[in-house]
Amino acid sequence: LGPAAAPEKRRSRQASVLSIFRRRRSCTRLTSDEEMADNIRELIALREPGQALAGLSDFAKEYGDAAFAMRLLRKHDGNVQRSAERYKQALRWREAHRELITTRRFTVAGDNRVIGADSARRPILYMCMRNQLLPGAQGLDQTLVCMLQALDNMPPGVQTATHVWDLHGMSVRMNMNPAPVAQMLQASEAYFADRMHQLIVIDMPRLAGFLKDAVWPLVPERTRQKVKFLTAREAQAHFAGECPAEVAGRIAGAMDQNRDKQLSLEARRASWMRVDARGDLVPAFG
Repeated sequence: LGPAAAPEKRRSRQASVLSIFRRRRSCTRLTSDEEMADNIRELIALREPGQALAGLSDFAKEYGDAAFAMRLLRKHDGNVQRSAERYKQALRWREAHRELITTRRFTVAGDNRVIGADSARRPILYMCMRNQLLPGAQGLDQTLVCMLQALDNMPPGVQTATHVWDLHGMSVRMNMNPAPVAQMLQASEAYFADRMHQLIVIDMPRLAGFLKDAVWPLVPERTRQKVKFLTAREAQAHFAGECPAEVAGRIAGAMDQNRDKQLSLEARRASWMRVDARGDLVPAFG
């Protein structure tokens, strides 16, 4: 072959290798999809007669559909055993919390609410510890209902939400027990698996370090990577870049109110609003 033919030969050989690679990748993808489908079937079969979850009610079982099984498998990198444990935990949790899930009734323990959505339409849940009315254990139901409301607000194609813990004004006395945070994390890793986009922790006081030390070892590494510790100023700048101006302003306004020493709890409480499933701004606890 002459010099002019050499480049053409190299191009032909490269095209052949690329074609083989594409076929192999296609086969790999097919095998991966088939394996995922088998794993999903294995999880949802746990609801069948003779299996671990056979005795649960239809209400509990209906949550364990293929979409939920897929989220668990995705969260645990295809590990069927770990996913199966979380699957069983989630459906049993749903059975035990049927009344809370269906009635959404709780004692108001603070200002936990869906305050808006970011530019990708992911719901944003906000709470400030200055407005905490009851000890952590008594506020767990409200936190869980807020998480359920965030699911209600998710439009098609949106799978996750951002949680904002504004720790300004935190009462250490009302939060000495780390158990409620641990229980919420357990629910997040099972029933609400793969639903967290980010957790923004604002103005974490030094005195709260004991709570972090108690809970942090229970937090999976993948979840830890979603946690950001920010100052109030950093948080406002963050939301200005992540949210529509109206929502960013609403969050900044709430943060400013919660840091205003002249505002009473009653005055702050009168301004608590949430976004409902229709996208309307309504009284948070009306």
